[in-house]
Amino acid sequence: MLCATVDLCLASGEVELLLGGGGLLERAGGCSRDAEVQAVALVLRSLRRGLVPFTTELLSGLGARLCAAAALAGAANEEERAPARGGGIADLEVAMDALQRWQKPTATQARLFDRLRLGVTLPTVFALSPMKRHREAAQRMLLASLAKAARQQQHHQQEPLLDVATACFVHFLSRLEPFAREAEATASAYPRSSQVCELFCEALLRCEPNRKPTELGIVALRVCDRVRYFEDVDRPGDSSVHKAAGVLRHVIEKHCPDLGKKAHSSAMQGAQFGSMPAALFAIRQDRPASAPIADTAAAPGEDAVAVAATP
Repeated sequence: MLCATVDLCLASGEVELLLGGGGLLERAGGCSRDAEVQAVALVLRSLRRGLVPFTTELLSGLGARLCAAAALAGAANEEERAPARGGGIADLEVAMDALQRWQKPTATQARLFDRLRLGVTLPTVFALSPMKRHREAAQRMLLASLAKAARQQQHHQQEPLLDVATACFVHFLSRLEPFAREAEATASAYPRSSQVCELFCEALLRCEPNRKPTELGIVALRVCDRVRYFEDVDRPGDSSVHKAAGVLRHVIEKHCPDLGKKAHSSAMQGAQFGSMPAALFAIRQDRPASAPIADTAAAPGEDAVAVAATP
């Protein structure tokens, strides 16, 4: 019943019924997991066909649903689950199949920026699945998306797509439900958020075989450093993106111990003079007096990006 309702809602273009408090995706939490994941797959199909707009709220809702589904997918057996939840491991793979279709550009009507954004964010939630095959499949999806971005960046020098991909991931993590719960704690080691970052980090460090992992790690660290000059465009004054960047920084530095303090300091020079997606980030209003100001520029085929520049 839920899937039929979601399908009808998407066909009519009434996206607002899927979002916000009391939306269909939120109410899906009271249904069986198989119906919930099927609903996610239907939304992904409509996004791929360009039938509904790609928004931060919709991406966050999909992430929340997949987080919950992935957490239950590795139950030892179906009897260990609450009877009302139901579902099976195969149901989660329906969503995986829908995600994999995004890697075929001829099969999607979505913009390049949207394909990149979804390709480097939503698969990371499978890091929370206890099933090894889910994590491996998700890492392959991430690696393919990041490798494609790296190839496109080589052909279009003006478009720092790996920077954009890392910024999109940080923004996504800041909205993810497990991260929000850990960020609210008085003290937290961000264990689940770190799992999500691990999957992204491992794919990023392997996306360009001809470059050293430390070089790619520096790309991510520079973005994490740059985030402190920006804020979530939809949540002025909120510090979630800065905390999310801190979690990713910790994971990157753990994977790249060669980035010592001296090398790290040298690599970080001028990190603020880079670009961030203007659809997601805005210059902080409470930035220090020495921080850069921003202009807005549009890259070919991409959304406008906020570009830091000297005053």
